[in-house]
Parts: sequence; C-alpha cells; structure tokens
Amino acid sequence: MATLGQRVTRLERTVATLEGTMATLDERIAALQAVDLNHETRIVALEQLVLPPPLPPAGQAIIMSTTGNDANPGTEIAPVATVGRLAELMRAGVRTGLIRGGVYPQSMEDMDWPVGTSWADPVLISAYPGEPVTFRPDMSASRVLHVSFPKEFIEFRGFECDAINAAGPLGGHECIKLAGCRAIRLRQIVALDPLSQGISAQASDVLGSGFHEFLDCRSYRAGIRNPAPDNEKHGFYIAVPDCLVSGGESIGHLDWGLQLFNGDQSRCLVERMLLQDNGAGGLVVDAADDAVIRKMLILGGTSGRNIHPDGTSGRAGVLVGSGNLVRRVMIDLVVVLQSGTGINLQPFHSENARVTNSRITQGLYPSPWDGPINNAGVGTTFGGNSVDKAMNASYTDGDPTAIVDPSPAYTDPRGL
Repeated sequence: MATLGQRVTRLERTVATLEGTMATLDERIAALQAVDLNHETRIVALEQLVLPPPLPPAGQAIIMSTTGNDANPGTEIAPVATVGRLAELMRAGVRTGLIRGGVYPQSMEDMDWPVGTSWADPVLISAYPGEPVTFRPDMSASRVLHVSFPKEFIEFRGFECDAINAAGPLGGHECIKLAGCRAIRLRQIVALDPLSQGISAQASDVLGSGFHEFLDCRSYRAGIRNPAPDNEKHGFYIAVPDCLVSGGESIGHLDWGLQLFNGDQSRCLVERMLLQDNGAGGLVVDAADDAVIRKMLILGGTSGRNIHPDGTSGRAGVLVGSGNLVRRVMIDLVVVLQSGTGINLQPFHSENARVTNSRITQGLYPSPWDGPINNAGVGTTFGGNSVDKAMNASYTDGDPTAIVDPSPAYTDPRGL
C-alpha cells in the first residue's frame, strides 16, 4: 500500500498535468478567438446548438405535476399544479421549471415568466427528463403557448403543444406564437393541429424582436381542421430577422411547410429539416433578404404530388419571391422530390440568388409552372446541381446545371 507521502506526490503530479492541459486549452481558445471563424467551425458551432445542455438538479428547480397542488412550494415531493403558479414561483429567483410527465389541460398564453439576461444565463421551462409532457388546453384557449414583449432569453424544451381543441376568443389560433419578444429558444417542441399557423414568430410595434432559435422542433397539420384557403396555415411562419431553424420537420399542413417573410433584412438560417406533404409546397422565401437554406429534404405527397384547396398541384419545393422582392438568398444542398417546380425563382421578385449542390427530382404530375428549376429571377448563379425529370414532366428553361459556378463558401447570415 502506498504511503501518505507517495499519495501526495501522485496527487501533485496529477494536478500539474491538469494545469498543463488547461493551459493548452486556454491557448487553443485564445487562438480561436483571435481569428474569424471559418466555414467548418461555424457549422460545428451550429450543430452543437442542437445538443441540449444538461438540466440542473431537481432541487434547483420548481417542479410541476399533474398530481401537484398550487399550495405546495414546488419541490420534488410537493410540486405545483399549474403553469401560472410555476411562473410565479420562478419569478422569486429560480431559473428552471421542470414539468413531470402527463397531459395538462392548460394553456401557456402570456404567462409572466421571468426573463434571462443572456444565453449564458437563460430561463428554462422543460419537460422532466425522460417523461413525455403534453399541453392540451380546451376550446377557451386561443393558443397553447404565447410569448410576447418584453420576454427574452427563455428556452422551452421537450414537450408537446396540442391545439386540437383551441378556438378561443383572442383570435390568431396559432399553436405557438412568439410576438414582439426577443431571443426565445424552442428546443424539441412539437406543435399539433392548430386552426392557423403551427409555430409563428412575428414582430410588433416594439423594435428588436427576433433572434429566435427553433432546434429540432416538429410541426404537424396546421389548418387541416379549418380548410378555408387563406395562405396563412403554415407549419412554421418566421416573420422576424436573425432566426435559426435547425433540425426537425414540418408535415401535412394546409399551406407551406415553412415561410420566411420579413419587410427588413432577414438573415435567417434554415437547415437540416424535412418538409413533406404540405398543400402549397415546401418552403417560401418572400420579402426576406440574405436568407440561407441548406441541407433540406423536401417531399411532396404521393408520387411527389401536393394538392392545395385552390385546385393546383404542388406549387414549388422552394419558392423565392411570392409577390415581394427577395435578394441574395442562398440555397445549398437541398433535395426536392415533388410534382411542382423544384426550385422556383420568380420574375421581378428574385435577385442574385445562389442555387448550389442541390438535386431536383420532379414527380409524375406536371406542374402549371415550368420545370424542375424555373430560373426567372435576375442574377441567379448555379453550381453543382443535378436534375432528374419524370417522362411527362415539362422543362422549358434549359438545363441550369450547364452553368458552372464554383460553390460559394458557406456564410452564416447571423454572424455565428
């Protein structure tokens, strides 16, 4: 058995080794901070965002449960019962609320959550680890989750918002709405069956809204139980700038799987999503400059066919410019299989777009618009694309893959 002196010597050597390792790490961090992040580093940084950090111990959180009571202090053995009481206790200084598994017939409309100061010091409302949580309010609720000004730096994580009953008097009827708030993060959130939008982020009269993050979120069946065509029943509707949509899927909506719309600079990044079986098409960018669309899989319905209530079959996998000017959109590594135009760059509405490294396979039903890629925009450049056409699919604009252009370096429009 080692003597006390030998043990001390070993501990001293271990400490010295750890100190050397920390010094090396400090040097590497300083080197990274001293230079601009390159393409690969930015991608790694973005992908790390999708991995949720560990939750704090339950003793450092307010606990909510279907068996709780609002007279309780919100501990593990004495949880609260409602989101209103959860928010109230968190405002006393606790940064985390944990929700035990179960179905809650409650809405989270305009709860007075505490606010975070930065993403280093956020507020977190999360499902309890390993326990499925569903919020399913009754018809008196207009939305399941609604966050508005001046809330910021709040993360909602790991639960399902079911709007199958929601039809309340406040209107809107989105499943989830962020309005006028700033820097809200939805992580692994599911939006189900709203009358209107699935997940909506909109501005208000307050400046500075936006900077939201939607990480591995899923949205299903927006507008299906309210089929009047009004072009406002999308899976995701992002109408504020500087947002990140990374991972997840948007399936089975009456209108678009995802729409970017903003009257100012957009700089939004949409990546690593599945958009499938949406009535209007996959993704539309309108009045949203400097957006980046990358690593997407966009599928129509049966044999790639979308059917919209106005009688047209799938409008487009990606539509750039739907009545408003869109500039400098970058589309990279996108795969589209559907009946409508794969990528449609609209005349008078698309300027200086880049379409690179993408594959378009047009389905069996010809579209009222021409071809797998319809390049009617101004200043479009292409590189590294491939097009497969079904036998009876029309294509009249020539083969854009014949235009060889080096693929541009990836740039995160938000500056990450």
